[in-house]
Amino acid sequence: MRPYYLFEFCDVTWLPTGIRECLYEMMESCHSGIRSFNRTTSDAVLATCRKFGLKTIVEVGAGRAPLTRLLAQSPESGNLTLVPCDLVPNVAVYRSLESQYPGKVRPIYDRIDLTQPQPLLRNSLISFVGVMHHIPLELRPAVIASFKNSDSVIMVDEPLRRTWYSLILALLSVFVGLWVPIARFRQPGKLRRFFWCWLVPVAPLCFTWDAIASCLRQWNPDEWRNGLRLAGVADDRSQVVATSNSLSVQWSCLSAAR
Repeated sequence: MRPYYLFEFCDVTWLPTGIRECLYEMMESCHSGIRSFNRTTSDAVLATCRKFGLKTIVEVGAGRAPLTRLLAQSPESGNLTLVPCDLVPNVAVYRSLESQYPGKVRPIYDRIDLTQPQPLLRNSLISFVGVMHHIPLELRPAVIASFKNSDSVIMVDEPLRRTWYSLILALLSVFVGLWVPIARFRQPGKLRRFFWCWLVPVAPLCFTWDAIASCLRQWNPDEWRNGLRLAGVADDRSQVVATSNSLSVQWSCLSAAR
């Protein structure tokens, strides 16, 4: 699976570190500040774990592992094991989380190709948070099918949809980039934000383009249902729930013995 695409600016090696840091801060401001997307997703993941009696949560395509970080901070995560992983693992972030939450956070430092069955990703809740739209359309059925015998529950949560409403919000996200230097004025990195968000406003433009491309690459609910069927997931083992600006998909690959 190719790791880089036109809109995945945080993954490309040629992007200056300062821009990449600004992009991560903008994303965090959107999903954990302006919206409660990350918190809502972590609550749903915990509820699903309790429902199915699962003890391990795997955050695939984790990037900076926002879900793992939130779950690790939650007293409700109890004795759960949290496993961030990615096609391009963020080793520095993983080591920091592993050190901060020893025994609880257990990252996978190897590259994970989700088009192939992964022996390490079994008997778990597998969470894709804002990840599936990064996967090329032609590879998505293979990714879904790779979990067929995993004895796991898979959750996909997308913060945007392929709708005019989401596209308009994506266009407006340029203002998030202009606002972040003010919102984070007391935090380290003021000069970096001033340069890349205001003086040479590359970061807001990258963030806006990324949001628009993310909308256009989303599957709508019917496409999700068709994709699940194509991958061999029965309708009675899956559910697709869409709101005005987000989409949640869940399907079970638990064995009948459970």
